Amino acid sequence: DLRLLAKGYGFYSHKRDHPEEYGYTAALRAGTITHTAVLEPSKFQNEYIVPPDINKRTKAGKEEWSKWEEEHGDKFAITSDELHKANLLRQHVFANPKAAEMLVGGMAEVPLTWDEQAEDGEMYHFKGRADYIKTFGDTMLVIDLKTTQDASYKSFQRSVVNWDYSLQAAHYQRGVEILHPNYDVHFVWIVIEKQ
Repeated sequence: DLRLLAKGYGFYSHKRDHPEEYGYTAALRAGTITHTAVLEPSKFQNEYIVPPDINKRTKAGKEEWSKWEEEHGDKFAITSDELHKANLLRQHVFANPKAAEMLVGGMAEVPLTWDEQAEDGEMYHFKGRADYIKTFGDTMLVIDLKTTQDASYKSFQRSVVNWDYSLQAAHYQRGVEILHPNYDVHFVWIVIEKQ
């Protein structure tokens, strides 16, 4: 939403007033699955499931599917390919010693809400959700997991510019600095290739 606001208030207010026009895309789905697998493995194991291969065109298949849905309707259904890919991406992230160190012992999907007073005296309410926060002594890292086609330095720099990732980074870092003033706050991206 910050990206739309930076583009213009009309873009932001349109999304706010018409959220149904900004649907859940395949990219958002893949990101949700990957984030949960990497950042919240217990939740991934308990709440994500691959449905059995059931022929839902037959009466018996419809009954079997209905029974399965009753038992597992509160879970997030994914394909076996999505499960394989999510597990593979998690393995790749944790194969990197620095990433593994940063993503153990912290907090995942941390909601942030804070108020800040503008120079004109008006109060503004801000919010966000940090992918992961980890403290090292008096240092607090705000860690953001990004998936991309090409994780090379040059290519990811282009993604940062094209998708305004720096705006998101500044927003989250500012929020954590306000909420935790006794910490030296830094923002870090962990970037992984989708393929």
